Amino acid sequence: MGVSYAHPKNPSPDQERSVKCFESLMERYPGSDFIPPAELYISILGRIKGLDNEISKLRDTNDARQREINGLRRQLYDLKENEIKMLRNQLDELKKIDLGIERDKRKTLPR
Repeated sequence: MGVSYAHPKNPSPDQERSVKCFESLMERYPGSDFIPPAELYISILGRIKGLDNEISKLRDTNDARQREINGLRRQLYDLKENEIKMLRNQLDELKKIDLGIERDKRKTLPR
């Protein structure tokens, strides 16, 4: 029963129930030849559970970092937009200065 609960093709696997079946087998039949495989299954299922937990934590970390990256991208976009606006304003001011200089030159030129 323990193997069937943990089998990958089981549509709704239950690893905890599988472990309980193996532990029950070990308690009921301590001298059985099935004890070593049961211990192996319990060990493997424990390792799988640990890896599943680690995967879950890594996904959470990944999600948090992805949100952080998206926030930084928005900040970078805003900084670029502000820089572009500032440079456009500076360019407009320089154009005004240049036009003023040209006007002044025309005024001083003999007619």
